[in-house]
Amino acid sequence: MNGDRFLTLGHEQQIGLGLMHAARSLLYAEGDYDIAFHAAVVAHSNCGIMLCAPRECGKSTLAAYLVAQGFELLADEPALLNMSTWSVRSFPLPVSLKQGSWHALKQQWPQLGCEPVHVRSDGTKICLAHPSDEHRSPGPRRLTKIVFPYYRAASPSHVESVSPLHVLQLLSEGGMLLARDFTRADFEAFLRWACLTPAFRLEYTSLQEAWHMLQEMGCLRPL
Repeated sequence: MNGDRFLTLGHEQQIGLGLMHAARSLLYAEGDYDIAFHAAVVAHSNCGIMLCAPRECGKSTLAAYLVAQGFELLADEPALLNMSTWSVRSFPLPVSLKQGSWHALKQQWPQLGCEPVHVRSDGTKICLAHPSDEHRSPGPRRLTKIVFPYYRAASPSHVESVSPLHVLQLLSEGGMLLARDFTRADFEAFLRWACLTPAFRLEYTSLQEAWHMLQEMGCLRPL
């Protein structure tokens, strides 16, 4: 499409992931957004929480856990931000969960044991978790908090507030794409939003611990 190639398959076990990768690539290339983030977004009442981190940090696993606890899922990459409303649109894509997450989520997502196993080009095994309609957000939600999650089994857990400058650095490292017609005024508005939106770095050793830390941060109370 428009000179871009969206789908390359090596063998049958890559078909499911290949099709989802093509859908995500189309959203990045042709979607209507001001900023696209490599992030998962969940919602609770009027509170939209963006979980942004590079690959292998556990953001999708945490998003799946939060959905099982009653959150609604908006997106698990990409998160498309509309700056006129500072909201993220809902997309009905499944949550991609690597093999290391299956055991941690077997109680919340028992259906993972029956889902097809997909294989990435690097050999990593993936299952796709499909939230029910009741766990899907029916429409866009305003982003009210940014969380940078990092699962570290062998490190002390802690949570810290993140400065606006550090927010920009972490968003960039996590994956951020500006729209082609992004202007200087748009960038200044984005900087103001980054300064005003509460942001936290979260390091945890278990999903249950992350849940309690988010409670203490006020992320789980309806607004």
